[in-house]
Amino acid sequence: MSANEILQPAAFEYAEPVKRIYDSQGLHSFQTSVALYEIQKSLTKIVALVENKEVPDGVLSKELLYTEQDADKYSHDFEIPLFEDPQSTTLLQDRVTRNPYLKSLLSLFEDLSLLVDQVPPLEGPRRYGNLACRDYHTKFESKLNGLLTKYILPFYNLPNPDGFIKEIGWYLLNAFGSKERLDYGTGHELNFLAFITGLWKTRVIPIDNIDGYDFLIIFGKYYDLARKLITTYSLEPAGSHGVWGLDDHFHISYILGASELLNNSKTMPGVSPKMINNRSVVFQYSTKNLYFNSISFIYKVKKGAFFEHSPILYDVSNVKNWEKILKGMLKMYSAEVVNKFPVVQHFYFGGVLFPWRSIKNGSILPISTGEDSITEQSSSTSHSNNELQNKLSYPHQNDQIPLVSAPWKNKQSQAQSLQERLTSSYTSTRRSPTPQGFQQPQQQQQQQQHTRAPWAVNNQSGSQQPQETTRATWAKR
Repeated sequence: MSANEILQPAAFEYAEPVKRIYDSQGLHSFQTSVALYEIQKSLTKIVALVENKEVPDGVLSKELLYTEQDADKYSHDFEIPLFEDPQSTTLLQDRVTRNPYLKSLLSLFEDLSLLVDQVPPLEGPRRYGNLACRDYHTKFESKLNGLLTKYILPFYNLPNPDGFIKEIGWYLLNAFGSKERLDYGTGHELNFLAFITGLWKTRVIPIDNIDGYDFLIIFGKYYDLARKLITTYSLEPAGSHGVWGLDDHFHISYILGASELLNNSKTMPGVSPKMINNRSVVFQYSTKNLYFNSISFIYKVKKGAFFEHSPILYDVSNVKNWEKILKGMLKMYSAEVVNKFPVVQHFYFGGVLFPWRSIKNGSILPISTGEDSITEQSSSTSHSNNELQNKLSYPHQNDQIPLVSAPWKNKQSQAQSLQERLTSSYTSTRRSPTPQGFQQPQQQQQQQQHTRAPWAVNNQSGSQQPQETTRATWAKR
């Protein structure tokens, strides 16, 4: 695919997203799909854009993380000076004024937040989520087309707007938890990334007039809304490993937050990974950085010693630099989110944005029915190879950047930006059909070690030591 090729939805049709991942074969096919490639590509670019930037003032809410008593307690014990960017106070308003699409997205989030206020939780204790959440999702679903028509469609200038609304709407609807299971987890966070990727891919989000601050604003507002839903309706963690997992609900926030802290001598001087154990420092940066923002939420919803309820994050805090943490978080995302059946089985595939097609040649991937695995043969080729390649391309000048060609892949000068390192890494290697670094699943391993985490290391003595399974392989004391 040429970097100059652009998406041409006129050449093919949108379709209502459907389930394709029923078993290990579906998971295997997903690793070689156009859909996963698009998601990887989008995340890589966003990670590069947010490098060494902080979340603008007014985006993240402290009220969702701290009571007045806690805020007063932790606001008087700052160990490091807080860098105040004079532009930060006006940055949010400047961005909203300059970018109408951003204003529309924030208005969409605001409407969804007001909908939570209109559907209060039912009284009484609920162990597995408050049933009022189902009423919220019912109302959300009934308003979905209207919200997308009002806030998204004015910026869509490609053919078949009705098909676009149908396809993009699925990912937004499923980005805020499950109506049936009353839970929220990394699979829903993945759907939000898909929603943003779809907007970027169809140029609703302009490809030439966006930077890292815009993405930090978008993701920051999304995380605030997700946490409001979690706390209001007591949503259960979805697909969580419990204390053996990174976080009960989120993962991408740690990736973006770590990228924010690369080369942070000016924006966040002196902020080291070890400081997540200092409640005052976490409070100090909870609205400026998505990594510390996520840590703040853990302190809010969990009690006890941090090393007991979050041993993986505690172990990661021993890593000396943020670049290595970013590397580990991306690898862990590959292993524990997009390559885990319990998570991606709920990701659906449409006709344009995330098609169930091979990244190698554009052919339809094997389709499993859940009972029998069948291969759907393409009996007719209505499009030429060039048209098929156009379908799978991305509207960005530097589109061919694999997700894991990150700064830890090749040792480069620290003076280089993350985007430069990613780009140079890609150009020095030949792209394989499967995006680099995303491991090909082996069916036998999936059956025997389906929930085994990448940081779990076999004990040579043969005895089981559960404590060691919480160690991330890239976190060294």
